[in-house]
Amino acid sequence: MQIGDILILSGLPGAGKTHYAKSLERQGWARLESDKVDKRTDALAEGFKLAVPVNLDRKPNDRPLLAAASGFKGLVIEWGFRVDHLPLVEAMAARGYDAWYFDGDWRAAYQGWRARESRRPPDERQPDVNWFNQTAALERAWLRIRALYGSNVISTVLPGPTYLTESEIDRLLGLSLVRGS
Repeated sequence: MQIGDILILSGLPGAGKTHYAKSLERQGWARLESDKVDKRTDALAEGFKLAVPVNLDRKPNDRPLLAAASGFKGLVIEWGFRVDHLPLVEAMAARGYDAWYFDGDWRAAYQGWRARESRRPPDERQPDVNWFNQTAALERAWLRIRALYGSNVISTVLPGPTYLTESEIDRLLGLSLVRGS
């Protein structure tokens, strides 16, 4: 596995990152959620911590992450990042990681996010203000986000909400062979 074989999925909350990442996982990919990696102690999580030093003064080491992911078809990292983590994604993209941003209709994404939250146990639900704060931060950083992702910004959620299918996203990401389509 090479760095370019690792997908980083970022984007609007409720745009379908988790759904798509789980679909890749079912196809034999390894899956990491950047905001939950601290709770894991497996080789993938430890490799991620070395590849993504929160302190940008420390030199990243991608080899342990690549080694840990080598037994899988690929590695997908869900990075529904806080905007203050943008430098970390920029550094990974500069090293060749395949970074994509899931965007789309914000009202539909909010509806999808609310539906997901309503299915969680009450003590795990996030308040609506979290969605609004995160999207406001994304909007303030949009020019920087657009510069980082360029043509790798895709609209995955449409009014309704209606989401692109996994196969449609595969094609946009250049992964048409993942599902044999």
